[in-house]
Formats: sequence, C-alpha cells, structure tokens
Amino acid sequence: MFFPESFRKAVGSKGINTADIIFAASADMSEDYRFAQSIAAITKDKLIYAAYPVKEKEEYSLGGYPAWVFSDKHTDVDNGEEPDISI
Repeated sequence: MFFPESFRKAVGSKGINTADIIFAASADMSEDYRFAQSIAAITKDKLIYAAYPVKEKEEYSLGGYPAWVFSDKHTDVDNGEEPDISI
C-alpha cells in the first residue's frame, strides 16, 4: 500500500511498520464534517486513526480539496503536515 510520507513517519514514531498494515481507508472530512484528511488503518493487532489538521479557507471542489494523490505512479503530494495518531 502507498501512504503519504507524513503518515509513514508518524506511525513509524509509534513503532508501527507500514508493511504490517493489512487494510487502510482514507477520508477527506473530519468527524465534525470539515475538510480534513484522515486515514484509518489496521494491523494484525492494532487499529490506527490518523487525523490531519482541518483545512481552512481552501478552494473546495467536487471530491474534496487538494491533499495527496493515490496514483499508479505512487506520487506523494503530501503537504508535510503531521497527523494526530490514535492507536
């Protein structure tokens, strides 16, 4: 699986290798319905939730706002912000 560099660094600091992630899903809305990236991922024995900061005053478009891109070439368009990690 491909993850943004900031996510790899954040979970790595918690002792989790991204190669151990079995499944992950991303979203572009926060829990309070504001534009913010998040990733929920599971390993064999952990549930990980990474919440990125809310984006204020962004140009909104259908499908969310510009963040990172999952593509065939695995282009990382990470904005460099660190997510808040919950395990």
